[in-house]
Amino acid sequence: YIVFMSDDGNSPDADISISNEEKSITEGPDFSFELSPNPATAYIKILANQEVEILSGDLFNMEGQSVRKIIPSDIGQDLYIETLKPGMYFVRLHTPEGIITRKFIKQ
Repeated sequence: YIVFMSDDGNSPDADISISNEEKSITEGPDFSFELSPNPATAYIKILANQEVEILSGDLFNMEGQSVRKIIPSDIGQDLYIETLKPGMYFVRLHTPEGIITRKFIKQ
């Protein structure tokens, strides 16, 4: 969700609006991001160029539940996933420019 708040400074109340729109960025010349191997059995590696700062991230299951937090130092490292049940999962990375999501298959 995105929360917008405005306050004109003259009123005791501020205007607040909430949107469920997600700002996302697409792959382009300044950013690329892939998961390898895909499908995976024991680990995945997030391969991203260094042009964009990664703030944080999550690994989600098909129900939208976060099953693992991703921190910036995880980029380029093996993320072990042997304890995950087989199925489809998503890696969502938060950057200053927006949110990027990729899927992978756990066998």
